[in-house]
Amino acid sequence: MVHKPFEPNPACPFPAGVLVKKREKSYLISFALSFFLGMGGGNWYTNAWTSGALVAAGYILGIGLMFGGALSAASSGSSGMSYLTAGAVIFVSSWVSDWTLALVNTGRYNNRIKKEIYEKCGLTPPAR
Repeated sequence: MVHKPFEPNPACPFPAGVLVKKREKSYLISFALSFFLGMGGGNWYTNAWTSGALVAAGYILGIGLMFGGALSAASSGSSGMSYLTAGAVIFVSSWVSDWTLALVNTGRYNNRIKKEIYEKCGLTPPAR
């Protein structure tokens, strides 16, 4: 039996569109967590654990290299500057990939939720 989107369905107590909106993740929150908070916040928010862990590892590595490079540069001079520069590059790369991946993973999460809910309700998802 095929149900229309706003027709009562015992497997789906609310209209599918309402359930999707309630469970979707916000692109704005995901971006803000990653852009301002960092450390993979937007990726953790969208349940992208691997991306969040890799980004957080990049942050930690970059901060460690910058800290070690700053200490080395202060004591010996130019030898620490290469570590400081490498740490800064890794840190900035991790920051940019953090908020970029957060937006991508938000879309993936929302598409997965839509598919699960519409299949559970026995409906076909609306065309984009």
